[in-house]
Amino acid sequence: MSLFSNIFSILNPDIDIEKGAFEHPVNRNAPINEDFITYSFINSLHIQSANHKPDYKYHCLKNILTNPLINTDKKEFILQSFSKAQSIFLSLNKFARIYKRSKARVDTVEHDLYMNPLADFKDTHLINLFDDETRTFYKFRLADIITMSIHSLSNSPEFFADPQPIKNPYINVPFTYAQLYNIYFNIQNSPFQIPVLFRLYYQSSFNLDHFLENNEAYIRDVAINRFIYSGIDSLKQYYISKMIMDNKHILNNLYIHPSFPQDKLISTFQPFLKDYLFVNYSLNPTAKFRSKVSLRKRLSNFVKLNPTFGRIIILPGTLDSSVSTTYVDHINYQSLNDTPRTRRRSIPDNTLQRNPTNHTDYDFQSIENSLDDVISRSIENTDETLNRINDLRDRLSVIPNANTIINIPTDISSNSNNTHPDISSNISQPDYSSRILSRYNRLLGNEPSANMTENTRTAIRNRLQNSQSPAIQALLGRYLRNPDTSLNTHPDTSLNTHPDTSPNTHPDTIDNNLEDIDNNLEDIDNNLEDIDNNQEDIDNNQEDIDNNQEDIDNNQEDIDNNRDPISTLD
Repeated sequence: MSLFSNIFSILNPDIDIEKGAFEHPVNRNAPINEDFITYSFINSLHIQSANHKPDYKYHCLKNILTNPLINTDKKEFILQSFSKAQSIFLSLNKFARIYKRSKARVDTVEHDLYMNPLADFKDTHLINLFDDETRTFYKFRLADIITMSIHSLSNSPEFFADPQPIKNPYINVPFTYAQLYNIYFNIQNSPFQIPVLFRLYYQSSFNLDHFLENNEAYIRDVAINRFIYSGIDSLKQYYISKMIMDNKHILNNLYIHPSFPQDKLISTFQPFLKDYLFVNYSLNPTAKFRSKVSLRKRLSNFVKLNPTFGRIIILPGTLDSSVSTTYVDHINYQSLNDTPRTRRRSIPDNTLQRNPTNHTDYDFQSIENSLDDVISRSIENTDETLNRINDLRDRLSVIPNANTIINIPTDISSNSNNTHPDISSNISQPDYSSRILSRYNRLLGNEPSANMTENTRTAIRNRLQNSQSPAIQALLGRYLRNPDTSLNTHPDTSLNTHPDTSPNTHPDTIDNNLEDIDNNLEDIDNNLEDIDNNQEDIDNNQEDIDNNQEDIDNNQEDIDNNRDPISTLD
């Protein structure tokens, strides 16, 4: 018989479950066990306590209070007796606990689970737990208990949720309900935040079955995240190999050599592993969909930038050494392709100085093509266009200095003051500057062109002669005075209107000027296209006006014809 059953029996001396009904004890004049309801209640407490059910007494009380055959007075009597017995029972338990704690021994542990001295932490970061079985106080660091709780509650072998009870690491015994509640409220009153898993465990009344049933999807997600950061390398390599096989159609049959270093393989594909595990093992449909889209996009981008990753390279050996091998383990995180406008910003300065002809070569070719477009277009409305051409002539006045880069002198290798020693004198470059000046000559009318009439040449020549630009004036003064001068030679340095520009102009300065020229030529193309479109609209409008005028004339003729019969009648 349990303590509570004994207390309740003492409070009801007229009931003795060891004797029959209406018996007359030797020490009593009246019979006992006349109250059958109280008798049955005490007998139920005795039987249920023998089955070691922790909440047996509440089930017995509920059966009495919900029985419609028992009158209200009897229910009230049993409830009052139960409350009095419960109060005595709790008081005795509290007294026993105080006595046990006063006689308990204090554990000699002075370090936390990471071997840090507990004396270095504040009292709010520590907790003392009393174990009734061993009569011992155990001191813990709250951070250690939080880590243990997450590890136990998120236990998921093969990513299938199987939470385990939180145990005392010193005796490997699960914490009791009292200890779990004590832990929860101590964390709540500390600077730490209660973990979501432990809060959900508390809301499930520390019942593992209810906790698993209500939170299985979240437990799996936590287990996947923990595996990414704390999983062992052998398992990570297994899932990475499985991910590569399952997505070989996206990775374009990427082949990783079997002897490829494990640490390099894990560090390379670990960013993709989380999405792969969520796609295959998560129970959250939204997380699975987003991870699937992200995984496909990232793997596709990876194989585009690193198509040969993981392959083995056999290096030929010498007479004294055997063949050696290496692996393609370099990773490109972004595309190496760039556009001409961003090329100068993407190429380092030292690379630009070592190869000054590459960027300049492109800009001169672009200028040449743009001038061809300008010359071949219709320029009936040329006021704004010629103003832009005059502005370009001012900017193009610094172009002759680029010949120091494009047409490399033959004695550059012997120049002791050469700032670009990597450029060889044997490099041959096309003479773009002469071809550009040839187009100047065509604009001036000194070179025949099938796309320009004599009137057009005369109009352009007159406008250029009226220009206030020093560069254009110098250009006109040179080529109009000497019409037979060959334009394939390098331009005169007198065309340079900038006093601070010298033949040793830094390639960056030339690149900036060429970029400005390229932008202006693009503006010319756009404006010429707008002019052509406007002219076409004008022609269409004029055609509509002519058609409307013809309709007006026809209507007027009809009116006159209708008036003639009227005048005849008069």
